[in-house]
Amino acid sequence: MNQSRLVKSLEKLSNREKDLFKDFVISPYFNQHEKTIELLDIILEELAKNTPQLSRLSVFERLFPSKQYDEQKLHNVMSYLMRLFHRFLAFQRFEHDTFDEQLSTITKSYKDSRWDMFKNRSKFFERTTKQYPTLDSNFHHAQYRYHYMMGKYKNNHVSRSDTKTFQAMLNHLDNYYVLEKLKQSCELTAHQMIMNTKYDFGFLKELLRYIDVHWDRFQKHSTIASYYTILRMLNDDQNPEHYQHLKKYLKEHVHNYSKEDHNLIHNFASNYCILRINRGETNYEMELFELYQQGLENEILLENGNLDSWVYKNITTLGCRLKQFGWTKDFIEDYREKLSDSQSENAYNYNLAVYYFSMGSFDQAQTLLLQVQFTEVQYHLGGNFLLIRTYYAQDNTEALLSLLETMRIYVLRSKKMTTKEKKGYMNLFRFTKKLVYLRYEYPMLKRAEFDKRMLALMEKIKSSDNLIGGNWLLEEIDKIGNKETAKTW
Repeated sequence: MNQSRLVKSLEKLSNREKDLFKDFVISPYFNQHEKTIELLDIILEELAKNTPQLSRLSVFERLFPSKQYDEQKLHNVMSYLMRLFHRFLAFQRFEHDTFDEQLSTITKSYKDSRWDMFKNRSKFFERTTKQYPTLDSNFHHAQYRYHYMMGKYKNNHVSRSDTKTFQAMLNHLDNYYVLEKLKQSCELTAHQMIMNTKYDFGFLKELLRYIDVHWDRFQKHSTIASYYTILRMLNDDQNPEHYQHLKKYLKEHVHNYSKEDHNLIHNFASNYCILRINRGETNYEMELFELYQQGLENEILLENGNLDSWVYKNITTLGCRLKQFGWTKDFIEDYREKLSDSQSENAYNYNLAVYYFSMGSFDQAQTLLLQVQFTEVQYHLGGNFLLIRTYYAQDNTEALLSLLETMRIYVLRSKKMTTKEKKGYMNLFRFTKKLVYLRYEYPMLKRAEFDKRMLALMEKIKSSDNLIGGNWLLEEIDKIGNKETAKTW
């Protein structure tokens, strides 16, 4: 029974949610079946222990003392409790929706001809919507439902000549559909690009033409205008104008977006910058950096007040690459306590090491890196890549070659890396060894011979279609070729 859907579902609940579900189950309005209450008590009691004892036989004996074991009888009680759990989840969703309860009350009072209640709840709904902060799809869908009911009421009980209410209903329905169509089209267009798949977008082209013709109306709706711009950006990613328009929307309409829409729109803008950066357009690094700064300022990058360690790492890496050292150091310290996962201390040490490495403080970087113990493969690889660069900068040949061999074996044995990822790192290790030997032999070679070997290595690195750290390798080769900075090991 420990592996049943019922027990697994209850096990995932927080203590607060378990208490709420208990209140739900013991409520006679929702449940009058005594055995389901007893079963829930047994399960919650056992789940509170280090080693829960929830075999079907032991649970049955507690539910039905002195009764012969009956599998079907136990199954029936479990099934009923599971149905209550499903209903509990639905009620939780209902209670947290801003509009559902009010609209349900308005609809029910209309059908029951409770006109005083209908008018009272309608006025309350109108006050609520005036205070709603954003014109998102939830708002338009709720307004569509409300104006539909209000239109029926006025048409049947007030005046058939009123057209404003039904026109408002149609306008909100249009806005809801257009907004959702554009949003989902943006997401699925991006999915097509990543997964090399294909979707039929129906009459999206016709809709886009309609928006173009009625742009004076839709450009006033910042969320619709933003998704429209994103879709154009995705389908015409060589044209930077679309991104600049989106950047302007993000800056000027930050308070007009819902949290969900703001997050999604910000992600599209960031991913566009990353796409251009990956094409070698380094000017987009500052664009991305500014988006990160805006996201932190507006708390779009935070989830429940916490910052994901990967975002923490990406911002630190980019800040150091752009030599924004003062800001980056403050960021590392200021957001240390906002890291949300079990790797927070490791993430802090790793990113501080990135900062010190970028500042040329290699000893401090090495000390921090040796304290890092990441369990996630990508973080482990990233940390050791930085340590490879640190040993190289310190002229620590023995430690570097030892680490390269250790990492080579780690990558070969890893079952959590793709073949492509493995090849990228294996090329890094191979070319780094060649770089080490080239720098070591530099003082002993004639310049012509060195130039020949250096050029050959550079060509191999540039022609490699799968290489981690290629830019770093090329930068170090350039340094070796400079006689004024050449070193011997």
